[in-house]
Amino acid sequence: MESSARLSSMSSEIMKMQSLKRMYISLLLLVVGFPIFGVVSFLLLGEQIGFVLTCVYVLAFLIFGIIVTNSKCPECGKSFFRRIIFYSSGWKCVHCGASVFKSKGS
Repeated sequence: MESSARLSSMSSEIMKMQSLKRMYISLLLLVVGFPIFGVVSFLLLGEQIGFVLTCVYVLAFLIFGIIVTNSKCPECGKSFFRRIIFYSSGWKCVHCGASVFKSKGS
């Protein structure tokens, strides 16, 4: 009974860590894709529509960035990427050192 609860807890932690990994990679893709999106939207759609779409892109980036930086670590329950006011851009929790790319078993 206890082992199944522990397996369920580990499974839940792994799923949360994978979700955190997907969000972080998505945020990095948004950062990398911004110049491409801006140039393509200005060239194909014109200056006014391109400006509006770029503003929407920046707003989506800011909202998603806030969501990612406020994500909790599945292992310690504290904020994964920030400690009080200092942010980490690394792959490890700033509190317990849990890595986004290493599972608990490896």
